[in-house]
Amino acid sequence: MNIMDVLLDNVFALTLLFIFASAILGAFLSARARDKCLKDFHRYSVTLEDKTGNIAWGCLRVFSTGFELEYETEYQNTDSHVESSYVVYENEYINIYTLYRYHDQLTSRDKRRRLRQIKRTYRPSLLWRLGRKIRNAFNTLRDAFTKSIDAFIGQAKKGSTLLAAQGGKVSEMGKGVISHVGNAYDPILERFVGKQVVVEITRDGKTQEYPGILKEYTSKFLELLAVRLPGPAMIPLDGKTSPVPDIEVKREGLKVVLKNLSAEAVTIVRVVGKDYEQQIDSLLSPDAEVDFTLDQEQISEPKLILQMPRDFDMIVPRAHGLVRHAGKRDKVDWKTYFLGAGTAVEKNH
Repeated sequence: MNIMDVLLDNVFALTLLFIFASAILGAFLSARARDKCLKDFHRYSVTLEDKTGNIAWGCLRVFSTGFELEYETEYQNTDSHVESSYVVYENEYINIYTLYRYHDQLTSRDKRRRLRQIKRTYRPSLLWRLGRKIRNAFNTLRDAFTKSIDAFIGQAKKGSTLLAAQGGKVSEMGKGVISHVGNAYDPILERFVGKQVVVEITRDGKTQEYPGILKEYTSKFLELLAVRLPGPAMIPLDGKTSPVPDIEVKREGLKVVLKNLSAEAVTIVRVVGKDYEQQIDSLLSPDAEVDFTLDQEQISEPKLILQMPRDFDMIVPRAHGLVRHAGKRDKVDWKTYFLGAGTAVEKNH
C-alpha cells in the first residue's frame, strides 16, 4: 500500500486535522504578521505625512492590522476632547504619502539600534543571506505549493463527503498559511537591497527623487535609509510638543519668536490652521532669532510650517513610489550612513 492509499483511507480524520491545524496556524500567523518595512520603524519616533499634507508624529507601534502613533504628551483638541495617539488602519495605507524617521529625533539608544540595522543591511551575515535566499526560493515556488494543495484536495475529495463539501474552504486556508509564511518577491528590487538607489515619488503630477539605501521592500512599502534633503517641518503653536528640537518657539498672544539652534539656515514658510493661513517667507540663519506677528490671536490648531535640511529614513507606499535608478556603484563604509547624505530633485510633468 502506497502513501496515497494510506492517506485516502484516513481522509476523514486527516481532513478534520488539516482544517483544525490550518485554522489555528492561520490565526496565529495572521495575528503576528506585521509589514517588514513598518516593523523596522517600530518603537521609533516617526512623522507621518498623508496625501493631503497633514502631519502627525509620535512613537510608532506596529500591529498586524495597522499602526498607532503615540503622542509624547496628551493633546486637547479644539473640540475639547483629549487625544493621546493617532491610529492608521491597513485599509488606510493608500492615504499615506511618507513615513519619516528623522535622525535628530532619535535617542542615543535608538541611534545604536538604527546603526545595527544599517550594518545588517549593508554588510549582511552569512546566516542573514541564507535566510533571505530560502525565503525568496519559497516565494518563487509559492504557485507550485498552492497548485499541489489543490491537486491533493481534488484527489482526496473522491473519498470524503466532508472534504467534497469543504474543499474550497480547506484550500483557501492552506493558501492563506502559505501567504503568511512568504513575502513579496521582486527580482529587480532584490538585487538593490543594501545598495544605493534613487526612489521616485509621484504627488499631484510632480515627481521627487530621493537617494538613499534600499533597506527592505514588501508588497505595500519601500524602506529607504540615509536620505538628506530640505523638507517640511511642522511645529504646533498651541502648546503641543514640538518634533523639531533645534528650533525654539515662544508665543505670547500675537507675537511669535523663533530661535535657530541648528547649524543650517531655515526658511519660515507660513502659519496654518483651520480656515487660516498666513504667509511668512522669512529666512532664519543659524544661531539667529526672528519674530513676527500673527494676523489674529484665536486660531484653531495653529501650526508653523518650516523648510529645513534634515537627515532621515523613510517608508514610501509602492502605490506612488518606486525605485527608478541605481545609485552610486562605489562601495562606501556603512558607518558613513549613520548621518545620511543626498539631495532631492523635483521634476514637473
